[in-house]
Amino acid sequence: MSYLKLLKITWNNPWTLNPNVYVPRIDSIDYSKLKELGVKYLVFDKDNTLTAHLKNEFYDNKIQSCVNNEIKQLYDQNSQIFIVSNSIKSEQKQKEVQQNLGIELILTSQKKPHNFQEIINHIKQKNTNVSIKNHEIAFFGDRLFTDVLLANLNGAVSVYTDPFNNLNEHLGIWLMRKIEKQIFSKFQNSRSINLYYLNQNIKNFDQQVTKQNQQQQ
Repeated sequence: MSYLKLLKITWNNPWTLNPNVYVPRIDSIDYSKLKELGVKYLVFDKDNTLTAHLKNEFYDNKIQSCVNNEIKQLYDQNSQIFIVSNSIKSEQKQKEVQQNLGIELILTSQKKPHNFQEIINHIKQKNTNVSIKNHEIAFFGDRLFTDVLLANLNGAVSVYTDPFNNLNEHLGIWLMRKIEKQIFSKFQNSRSINLYYLNQNIKNFDQQVTKQNQQQQ
């Protein structure tokens, strides 16, 4: 689906672009608090969230350490942690991503934000005989119009991060990032970042799951 159509979808419902949590990077989150608040499944975008754009290894040692020494200590890497992609076509690349990152890859035929059903079907296949609720899934990504929108449209937890860099991204993504930056700045300025979770108004939810003492460079 084109970016123009995504803009039309969100024009009358801008809240769908408003993330539940904003952090600079995925290693800025207290995952024990996230789990305590009810998040049972983690789904990550790859490019500019775990890796540099189009790369298949962790962006740096801090991201790698967070995944291996924190996330995997709290969540089952075989059934609760996933990467979602609809752009990795070759089997060699798929194996390379899973081997280098140690996280199962969910391949979808549709692009974000329209691939939620494929994602949750995969999670259910890995967790048979378990009732999975949408709000128990957290989606991590650096794009409002794909990652955040995907989560918000389906009642999941949206975690918005800064991109590592914009190198090698095509013009369309570069232009959309400009729009996303303006939209997000308005959310921040109006202090309207969503603080709702599990249908309850939990004050300062974003602060509860953010590592306050960790300053990113």
